[in-house]
Amino acid sequence: MDTGKFVESHSSHFGDRIKVARDLAALLDGPLLDLSRDASDGRRRSLAQTRLQLFERLSALCAQCGAPVPQLEPETVRALLPAAPREEASQQAAVMVDSIRTQIDASDSRSQACDCLVLARLLELVPGVMERWDGLDGDGVIALLNDRLLTLGLQPLRPDHLGMAVGGATDQPCPPRPLTVLVVDDEPEAIVRTISALVGWPDLDFRVLHVPGREGVSRKDALGSVAASIISLAPDIVLMDQGMYPAEGSGVILKVRELDPRSSIVFVGNTGGSPEDLQRAGAIGNCDKGRDPTPVRQAIWRVPSGDGT
Repeated sequence: MDTGKFVESHSSHFGDRIKVARDLAALLDGPLLDLSRDASDGRRRSLAQTRLQLFERLSALCAQCGAPVPQLEPETVRALLPAAPREEASQQAAVMVDSIRTQIDASDSRSQACDCLVLARLLELVPGVMERWDGLDGDGVIALLNDRLLTLGLQPLRPDHLGMAVGGATDQPCPPRPLTVLVVDDEPEAIVRTISALVGWPDLDFRVLHVPGREGVSRKDALGSVAASIISLAPDIVLMDQGMYPAEGSGVILKVRELDPRSSIVFVGNTGGSPEDLQRAGAIGNCDKGRDPTPVRQAIWRVPSGDGT
């Protein structure tokens, strides 16, 4: 679905949380979580898990703001199905859910309670299914159930949106002027995790630069390529990962300074590991994949005002 269009069509509901909704929608509509692109089964499933978490977070925001809750995306559910199902397990799950559908059809209500009954019955089957279904885990169980429910035209199981914590950075200080923040990382999930922790920050426009590892590319060429991309995007602040191969973050920072000595870009460390190399290259602190917003606040006040000062 076009999540951004959905949010804008119901923008009047969100009030002062509209930027949280828009930032979440931008992540969902962006290329990082596009499940249609070529990827290994494991990678696609990981992206689907990240996408589902983000989608349910937006859905919770909708519910809490009185906006319509978007329908669960069938393609995300399908991407979460366990790999290589064995025929016996697949048939067993289908027969069981079909039998429970008969019970639900006989009921006067298709409420969440009915859905929970379906889940409970499927979970009773899990010990037997687990032995015959490769890669089945909790997410796979829910995906199996929801895939079947959607196929049958029933409501899928979803979280308690009214009770979910949506979070966001709406209480963070507004910068003196609108700023662009670029998140640079080699892991799509890390980029999403970083931005999702900072959504709603007033007057910060988040952009992404995904730097996938490339075999056969020299460190020198990789550093030059990433640095040139950053310069061309002209961000005010860059949240920089360190452990990228072959272009480590600290080297990229130094290369940007070399290629554009007058650049006013403010770099912030954003690594799950040690930030010392990034800091020696001139980065501020460590945002730690969005866990610590303090360096972002510090960076905001180091960005030139735009009037030459």
